[in-house]
Amino acid sequence: PALLGGQVSILFSALPASQQAIWNEFNPTGRLNVTRSSLHWKLGLPPQFNFDAELVEAGLLMKSFPFPLSGVRAKLTFDSKGSMSIESLTGRNEETRVSLKGEAKFDPNSGWKAYLYDLHVDDLVPDQRFRKTLRAGLREIVDTLDPRRGKLSITGELDFLGSMQPGVPVTAAWDFTTVYS
Repeated sequence: PALLGGQVSILFSALPASQQAIWNEFNPTGRLNVTRSSLHWKLGLPPQFNFDAELVEAGLLMKSFPFPLSGVRAKLTFDSKGSMSIESLTGRNEETRVSLKGEAKFDPNSGWKAYLYDLHVDDLVPDQRFRKTLRAGLREIVDTLDPRRGKLSITGELDFLGSMQPGVPVTAAWDFTTVYS
């Protein structure tokens, strides 16, 4: 796992295996500041650990969509029942700016889901470097549209679904409005 303010190896080790798999999908780097935490432990039951955190000057690089974001700032809430809420997240890739809110659920038996809403992508240049990050079917659509000149702005929602089974690809569904400038 990546180093987040010296806390990550402890935090990563404390996460259940299902959440460690999600962590590895998004590959966060940077600093994590835990702003609130609570631990409830009853004899004979697994501990319940909940916390709020801020990612500061962080980075994200999904294995299944290798379009790196840097300068990431986020306010997150985690609970030991397998849920995470993203109050806010902002980041950039060169000139491209991204902001969003979202939520995620983790189930060790069925996998994980992430729903990103209030998603805004501004000044995206759909060049060859960007197109290489897309899966073959989507890349063919973008190549057919051939938006070589100008930049794109995208708003909408994005769903990811991932499996806990090794080798099963992450799937995505989206509802976007795209503006060419």
